[in-house]
Amino acid sequence: SAVTRTNGITLNGGRLSVASTQSTSNTTDSFGVLTLGQGAGILNSTLLSGGSNVISVTPNGKNARVNFDSATVNSGGTVLFVTNNSGGSYRIGAGTLASQTASGINIAFNTAPTLVGDAVSGGTITTTSGIIPWAITNTGAPVAGTISDFVTYDSAYGVRTLTSYAANLALSGGKAQNVKLTAGDTTNNTNATVNSLIINNTAANLTQNISGTLTVNSGAVLLNPGFNVSALSTTIAGGILQLGTGGADGYIYMQQARPNTISSVIAGPDASHNLVLNFGNSNNTAGVLVLSGNNTYAGGTIVNSANSASGLVIGGTASGATLSTPTLTAGTTGSFGSGDVTLNNIKVYLNRSNAFTVANNISGS
Repeated sequence: SAVTRTNGITLNGGRLSVASTQSTSNTTDSFGVLTLGQGAGILNSTLLSGGSNVISVTPNGKNARVNFDSATVNSGGTVLFVTNNSGGSYRIGAGTLASQTASGINIAFNTAPTLVGDAVSGGTITTTSGIIPWAITNTGAPVAGTISDFVTYDSAYGVRTLTSYAANLALSGGKAQNVKLTAGDTTNNTNATVNSLIINNTAANLTQNISGTLTVNSGAVLLNPGFNVSALSTTIAGGILQLGTGGADGYIYMQQARPNTISSVIAGPDASHNLVLNFGNSNNTAGVLVLSGNNTYAGGTIVNSANSASGLVIGGTASGATLSTPTLTAGTTGSFGSGDVTLNNIKVYLNRSNAFTVANNISGS
């Protein structure tokens, strides 16, 4: 069956849920333009929640397709595509649009989103395939603790879970790769360039040291430690973390309730763009991100959080078993970028032991 709506959909920290009731026929739900804005995500104790917006699709044994005319992404807007297909692969776009794979989910745009990286050729995803920087998806049952991935786009499949990553920071044939680290890379970490970066430690704390500059071409970093292992932490330390190559927002996603620290100096978003921080915690526990570098990005900062107990810490360190009330040790460095700061459902701790001036205009809550 097919349902067509000419009106667009605008999400500002909202959730669009499409659930098929058809067990004997494939379904297609069509909308106009999808507009994504910033905003506090919707916390759910059992299902995944994004720091900003969520689009959730549930088939009923047959194929479920959602079609949009195009996507307009306002600064600070992101989306988590949630796949609720327990009868099939949880990967979005596992089958082609034409094949209408049973229990499969497809999300397509009449005007394809812009990718950063290589176009997907012949249906084959590689480590240099382009990603949609403003989107991520779940890779398993959509419950608290599920690990997330970036997505790509293929005209034959629509939105697809990115399934191919390099395990280190090295180039491939001179091209930047999408990288998923499960351990720190101490071999290729000097003035490295990647297309996107996921840090996914499931067994121990992980620190990735940077020597010189680590450039992330897409501007997208996903700190995704552990699978319900709340004691694990992730740290990016040293040098400069360059998010993007100019002219676009930078994105840092956190989909687990874990302590994360970036002590590297963050650069990248220019005065017309923003660093977007997404706290997508979904299991009713808080996440913490510490920014302890004297950051140099010229743009603003937009923080989207699904849990009001989560915290952004400027300076020093944060620890503790209960991250809604973290144990803070003050430091002498740590800052926002130069632009305005917009807060959506987040606590901010100014954790400096020395006198310093916060010159940013700060709004929100």
